Amino acid sequence: MDVKRKAIRIKRIERDWTQEDLAKAAGVTPGTIGRVERGEDCTLETMERIAAAFGCSIGELL
Repeated sequence: MDVKRKAIRIKRIERDWTQEDLAKAAGVTPGTIGRVERGEDCTLETMERIAAAFGCSIGELL
């Protein structure tokens, strides 16, 4: 899934979250968050979890 890695990083920083904080909130590993922020592919499930952690829609992250 093509994501805007900057959108995720910006939302994370706005909340003063580390990658570990976001990973915990989303129920994924910190390594997964790192890969997503580097622009690597991820699954729809991962994006759903990240969006839920931010309280936004997947569309806001694409």
